[in-house]
Amino acid sequence: MVCNDNNVCTEDSCAAGECVFTAVQCDDEDECTHDKCSLSNNGECEFTDVDCDDDDECTVDTCVEGECNNTPIDCETDGDLCTIDVCVEGECVSSDMDCDDEDFCTTDTCAPETGGCGHIDVHCDDSIDCTFDECNPDDGTCTYEPQDERCDRSDACTVDTCDTTLGCVSVDVVCEEDEHYCTTATCRPFVGCKQETIDCTEEIEGAIEDVQDAKDNECIIIYCDENEDKCGAKNEACGVATSVVVGSAVGGAVIVGIVVAVIVALACAGGGVYAVVNSSGTPTEATVTNNPLYTPETVGGDVPFYRPQ
Repeated sequence: MVCNDNNVCTEDSCAAGECVFTAVQCDDEDECTHDKCSLSNNGECEFTDVDCDDDDECTVDTCVEGECNNTPIDCETDGDLCTIDVCVEGECVSSDMDCDDEDFCTTDTCAPETGGCGHIDVHCDDSIDCTFDECNPDDGTCTYEPQDERCDRSDACTVDTCDTTLGCVSVDVVCEEDEHYCTTATCRPFVGCKQETIDCTEEIEGAIEDVQDAKDNECIIIYCDENEDKCGAKNEACGVATSVVVGSAVGGAVIVGIVVAVIVALACAGGGVYAVVNSSGTPTEATVTNNPLYTPETVGGDVPFYRPQ
């Protein structure tokens, strides 16, 4: 008996008068292949890999012990934890980690070793001590506001301000005069502007240059006359009579300095002289009923050395 099923993938045999057709066993002992006998290949065994493709280009598809594994592609290979590495269509793409805290006044950083974000305040400093330096939260720009109080010298005679370029600047206060002859505007550091009585000493001494010690003579009172708007001097301190007589004790050869000295001396002694120098330069006598300190004036053709104030 001939047993033949015309199938190249079976083994044909006869047993006990019966035909037996046993399939050809194709086994490569690999669980990750499909084993079969190929009819088209004259009964040869074919071993086809198990298809583990998940249609994801960003996975690595493998078969292990007959089971499919689809492992994501590892793009974290640059060692930088401050980048976000992802797979896109089978390619690794890196982008910086977003550490933005949405604060314009901080510098945002990332530590590559840890991947941790840090936020450092923007440092605004114009090196001017009297300005307040700060960061504008709207745009991150630095602003420097002058603080005049930081320049205050506690001096009422200066205006102290803060200049954003120069720093502290002090300008002297200009005190306004009150238009009174006998006062002058003065500034005192702890008081400020005030009107003070002028010192008539220099003006009086300028008018009678030879009486340099007039301000020190206890008989002479130097004063400022508000009504007359001028400085003056009087000998009332010694209680002398207001009527004085010119004597001839001062010789014709006396010089101006001596005449004035004698005038002051006699005035303080209780008397008084009024030296008159006539056109020939000879001292003569005259009687006055006023102060013994005078200014030049021509009287009757003669030139008195001083006239009453």
